[in-house]
Amino acid sequence: MKGLFVKDLLVLRRYIRTMAVFVLVYILVFTLIDSADVISGMVPLVLAMMSMAAFSYDELAKWDRFALTMPVSRRQVVGARYLVSLCFTLLGTAVTLVFSLGLGYLRKTGDPAEQLLTAYVVFAAALGFLSLVLPLLYRFGPERGRLFMIAAFLLPTLLLLLFRDSLAALFSSQEVLEQALLVSLPAALLLLGLSFLVSCRVYQAKEF
Repeated sequence: MKGLFVKDLLVLRRYIRTMAVFVLVYILVFTLIDSADVISGMVPLVLAMMSMAAFSYDELAKWDRFALTMPVSRRQVVGARYLVSLCFTLLGTAVTLVFSLGLGYLRKTGDPAEQLLTAYVVFAAALGFLSLVLPLLYRFGPERGRLFMIAAFLLPTLLLLLFRDSLAALFSSQEVLEQALLVSLPAALLLLGLSFLVSCRVYQAKEF
């Protein structure tokens, strides 16, 4: 599976450079307009989606048909893609955390504990997003899958806007809020594991 992991990184190397420039510009712009908090939420999600470009490259090159002639299982092919996605999500979270801590130190503002908590929650949210999107990409492919990816991003946002008052009342208790934050990452990891099993099942049934 190591070779499959490295293959995805090599396929995405040019895309990685483009996204690195985009992230740097994004960080610069939102820092200059004094909206650095937006970076903590967006950059991990942007990097989490990077591995999704590999689906398009694989389809264009008919990679799956070739890969399955090698001594690798379909489960390993899916596992490598999930591992790449997880690594990019970790990288995005780490970059924004280091940036937030550094900017807070230079400006003598911000609470490091609060910034760590933000990174924790955003990482959990990014994992949840990946858990929804990756099986859809395996099931419908990169072209139709993009529509579902947009829906997977917009639907939770819409629900939060519609039920924000109810959610605010639910989490008004400090104890409830702390418990929700405590279970968010384990729940996201569990969801990612279930998502992996679903993707394996979908990929196992596909013919190339």
